[in-house]
Amino acid sequence: MIHNLLFQRPAKRLSINKFRISPNPSSALNNNATLYQKLITTKFEYEVILLQRKVVGVQLQVQHLIFKELKVRLVDNA
Repeated sequence: MIHNLLFQRPAKRLSINKFRISPNPSSALNNNATLYQKLITTKFEYEVILLQRKVVGVQLQVQHLIFKELKVRLVDNA
């Protein structure tokens, strides 16, 4: 009967590969904790990447300003 419920409507079917129903509750808890840890790690890594991009963006802006300042000075000295 459960088999019929799961596979009767493909549109509402859960992805069996992602969620394994474990008969052992502690094992299920461990799986959830592992999933949660992976999510947190991914979120942290994503935030680090965003921060790195911001830093690089600021560095490029600063370099651009310095370059513009140098060009202005060179033109003034000429």
